[in-house]
Amino acid sequence: MHSLLPTISDEIQSEAWEKVNSYNLLADFRAKTEAWTRKEGRGWIAEQGVIQKAIGLLPFIEDLWIKCGRLGVIRVHLTRESGGNLRQSIPDGRVLRIKHFSPMEIKSEEIVSTTGAGDTLVGGLVAGLLSGEKEDVWVDRALERVKRTMMSHRAVT
Repeated sequence: MHSLLPTISDEIQSEAWEKVNSYNLLADFRAKTEAWTRKEGRGWIAEQGVIQKAIGLLPFIEDLWIKCGRLGVIRVHLTRESGGNLRQSIPDGRVLRIKHFSPMEIKSEEIVSTTGAGDTLVGGLVAGLLSGEKEDVWVDRALERVKRTMMSHRAVT
């Protein structure tokens, strides 16, 4: 999605960047982001510019889930909720909340197939969003189902 941003009209791009600028993400946010990505093997997030790209999409999608394959999943969203690995208050009273969910441990010799793993994740995330349960519970459940899918010769529900 991020690669499509240059193809939108100049007017829409200008409005989007005005919106991003209104979040007032200054040096303190950059410092917090850099410190967060240095922890627990998350250097790939900074190296690939994941957070910067996600912030560029927020004017269009305010709740973004990023599938990161064997590295887990990241949620970047604007909310009124607290929590998350990284958060920053923005002037409109909401919070920019970023959370990385690590994948379930699975030995490479236990992986039978990765077919359907992404669909399983998306299905689990959608079901969780609708469940009303705490985020950590349903995301862990979705990631556990991804693990089971990868360990199975059949589709897993």
